[in-house]
Amino acid sequence: MGTLSNLDKIQNYIQNMFVNLPKTPEIEQLKQNISDTMEDKFTELLSRGKNADEALGIVFSEFGSMEELCEEMGIPLQIQSDKISFQPSEKQSSETEAEIKNTTQHHDEDITGNICGIIMMLAVIVFLILGLWKNLWHPAWAILPVCGILCGIISNVIHLFRKQQK
Repeated sequence: MGTLSNLDKIQNYIQNMFVNLPKTPEIEQLKQNISDTMEDKFTELLSRGKNADEALGIVFSEFGSMEELCEEMGIPLQIQSDKISFQPSEKQSSETEAEIKNTTQHHDEDITGNICGIIMMLAVIVFLILGLWKNLWHPAWAILPVCGILCGIISNVIHLFRKQQK
C-alpha cells in the first residue's frame, strides 16, 4: 500500500513537470515513457534496499531538467526565471495573446492585493500597539477605515497607471 502512494507521488511529479506544455499525443507518450522509467527505477531501488523516501529522492533527482528533456525531444520552450512554458506556433499566437492579457490583469490584481494586504496588516499592528500599550482603543480604531480607503485609492491609481501604459 505504501508503494502505491509513492507511485502516485511519481505520477504527480510528472504531471507537475508537464503542466505548462501542450497536451499533444507526443507529449502524452513522453509522459508515459518517463512514468514507466521512473516507476521501474523506483522499484529497482527498493529491491536494492533503499527506503521509499531515498528511492523517490534518487528517482526525482535523476529526472533532469525540463529544458534538457524538451531540447532532446525538439519541443520549443520559453524559459523565464524558474518557470518553463511552451513557445506557441504562429497559429496559436492569437489564443496566447488573450491569455497574456488575462495573465497581466491577474498580475495587476496580485500587486494591488499584496500592497493592500500589507497596509491592512500594518494598520492592525498599529491599532493593537496603540490599544495594548497606550490604551488608546477608541481613537486608534480610526486607522482601520482610513487604511481601507487608502487601499481603494491605491487600487485605482495602479489601475489607471496600467491603463495609461497600454
